[in-house]
Amino acid sequence: MGYYIEYIHHVVLIAIKKIILASRFLPIFANEITIVDNKSWISMHCYVVASWRWVPILFTFECLVESGIATNIKSVILVAFITMVV
Repeated sequence: MGYYIEYIHHVVLIAIKKIILASRFLPIFANEITIVDNKSWISMHCYVVASWRWVPILFTFECLVESGIATNIKSVILVAFITMVV
């Protein structure tokens, strides 16, 4: 079962990379959320127009283990972006 999930994930990543590399502009949004039990989460997403269709893409949704300071947020954003584009 795990092999199929990894394969589907790989196919989706390839499709997302094609859409991102074909776009001229890539606005990226990152939102930090602090929930009730004082854990900080960050969601990073972008919106791309491909073939006259609006395509929302979720890069990552991760828990910030240490805290929501600028260094941790920056590293999460960079790793997610590099993983998605490379």
